[in-house]
Amino acid sequence: MRAFSGAYLFGIPLLYTMEMWWLGEFAEPHRLLSMLAVTFAANFGMALAIGFRREDSFSSTLEQTVDAVAVGALAGTIVLLALDQLALDDPPLTVLAKIVTQALPLSLGASIANAIFGGDRAKERIAVQGTWRHLANDVGATVTGAVFVSAAIAPTEEIPMLAAHMGYVHLLALIALSLAIGYGIVFASGFSAREFDGQPPLFQDPVAETTLAYLVSLLVSVVVLFVTQQITGADRPLWILEQTVVLGLPAMIGGAAGRLAI
Repeated sequence: MRAFSGAYLFGIPLLYTMEMWWLGEFAEPHRLLSMLAVTFAANFGMALAIGFRREDSFSSTLEQTVDAVAVGALAGTIVLLALDQLALDDPPLTVLAKIVTQALPLSLGASIANAIFGGDRAKERIAVQGTWRHLANDVGATVTGAVFVSAAIAPTEEIPMLAAHMGYVHLLALIALSLAIGYGIVFASGFSAREFDGQPPLFQDPVAETTLAYLVSLLVSVVVLFVTQQITGADRPLWILEQTVVLGLPAMIGGAAGRLAI
């Protein structure tokens, strides 16, 4: 019930977004597979950092990932049927595409809600030691938050529209703004107090963590833009870069929120 509640709490806006319905209607099979892979990867990262169960093994993390994706798919199917966006006479690929498209935000909503509202059980999973585990937790939370936010924005027409009107000065300003906002949310806002015994673990000092988080957010942006058909391999590199930087700001904000959650 926590998983379904979280899915609807955080994922319901995209169930009412027509770009997501269109994406499901016209998505190609290889893009659906890419989206499904992104969905699994993002949920695996959040399950690794903070899952629904106390077990902390690879098999348990993988099982929780499958559970979250299944919850997202089922939750999306139920609402799409109620909204008359799925019909029995629709082509099977179209039905599958719409469900896979909605499984991404809904499954992440289930995982993120557990991180935010999980209480003592969530805190037990956060209390881990080791340099590489700290790094894996941060990267996993950044990917999850970035995917969750960017997936809600990438299918819209605003991304290419904004990118088409931006020059080099605006792109550089947006990069600087993304770094500043990401740093402010995690380190200057007072939302989270990070304390370590001795030297901070790898990439845990403010500048290094913010830089790494932005690079991860840009990578997430490229992948999400591809699976939502906003960019293709035939596009000019500059056009891909412009859209990536535009989407990088909300992705960075989502990644910062993901790190605050854990």
